[in-house]
Amino acid sequence: MLNSRFISIGRRYYTAINSFGKNKSPNVKYVNTLSHILQGITQNYTPPKLKQLLLYNNICLLTCRGLNKEYFKDFYKTMREGSKVALRYVFDNINNNDLDALSKCCEEKLYSKMFKELSDVRQTGVKLVINLEVIKSCTVDNIEVLLGLQRGDRMIYDKISNVMGLHIPMYTNKQLKHKDLVNEIIDRGAVVMVDVSIKVKQKFLLYDLKGNNITKSYIDTFNTLEYKHMLQPIDTIHLLRFESSIIPNTTNSIFTFVNQNENFGQEPFQCTEWTLCDLNGILNRNYPLDVSI
Repeated sequence: MLNSRFISIGRRYYTAINSFGKNKSPNVKYVNTLSHILQGITQNYTPPKLKQLLLYNNICLLTCRGLNKEYFKDFYKTMREGSKVALRYVFDNINNNDLDALSKCCEEKLYSKMFKELSDVRQTGVKLVINLEVIKSCTVDNIEVLLGLQRGDRMIYDKISNVMGLHIPMYTNKQLKHKDLVNEIIDRGAVVMVDVSIKVKQKFLLYDLKGNNITKSYIDTFNTLEYKHMLQPIDTIHLLRFESSIIPNTTNSIFTFVNQNENFGQEPFQCTEWTLCDLNGILNRNYPLDVSI
């Protein structure tokens, strides 16, 4: 169910990065910034409250299934499994500096951010490798549904009502009755936002351009605590936010869909592939709307 580009990834996982440049001195700032983004949340992580898990998430999931039952079948299982594959996929391509692969699975703003950070490190002559040793668990923390709008739409802040995870635009149309106005909102589709937390054990490694492991010597040289987490594996949590658009089932859609079959084609709405739109909060969850006050 999750992004087919994640699911179709090969079985092999690489731990080497392509050469980042020649004869360039390491830059502590760039390596430090990227390593802290990919370090995850090692402390001060607050899991979702019980009412979020049992009430809000189920209300949002019921809304999604009302629009497309087949796509959201076995949602929790497929989301958990797909998220773990997605995390490995992203880390593998960061290790390999495969920016093209990242562009195909990340939302545009997230890709631009990752492109900048990877490009900065690339210029230092240091290879940063993430060794994802163990994936311990994966939890679907939060589900939110934005009704009647799509990513990039503009909206005034106080014109959006948030009810139990459902973000509903407050349109006013005196010519339409309340029931017709609700139908008009639903007919515009929705955006589904899903937050997932993944507990892992991982380790960072630094290599020079010749392939030598310089992790310890690099830390000793700069004598900073910023890199102490690279000396041994750490337990951490990665927070991923995925997004999918639900739009009316028309033959003229500009989107590419997954799970296309005879039964799926009978659904009133179709769903785009899942896209990673935030990683460890570097874009503050990357809300899909352009909201003004």
